[in-house]
Amino acid sequence: MSDTEKYLTLGFSYVVIALLWWVLRQKEKRQDNHQ
Repeated sequence: MSDTEKYLTLGFSYVVIALLWWVLRQKEKRQDNHQ
């Protein structure tokens, strides 16, 4: 595995985590609006 592949995998995993966190935040906001 080359350095470039390592950084690409790391960057991709960070993007996935950020997306999951954002989706959870959106769900929380929607629940607050319903109350």
